[in-house]
Amino acid sequence: MPIGFTSEVIDEEPKYVPRKTFIECEECNQIFISREYNKTNAAASCNCGNINIGIHITEYAKFENLVTVRWTKSPPKIYEEE
Repeated sequence: MPIGFTSEVIDEEPKYVPRKTFIECEECNQIFISREYNKTNAAASCNCGNINIGIHITEYAKFENLVTVRWTKSPPKIYEEE
């Protein structure tokens, strides 16, 4: 009676889920989550007008778009979830 394991080859590549990146305005403390911005939700700004969030569409890259961050008074605090 043979004892062993069967091997199944799985061709599916695991779906990449990026960690949450938070963008926090130093002036009004409003927080944005970068992965919420894409072609359908392409822009936002904080309550005080200091931070402007947008996207840059990429071609031939792993990601469909990159998030852009611009500020007028003070740079935002940017950090990832742990």
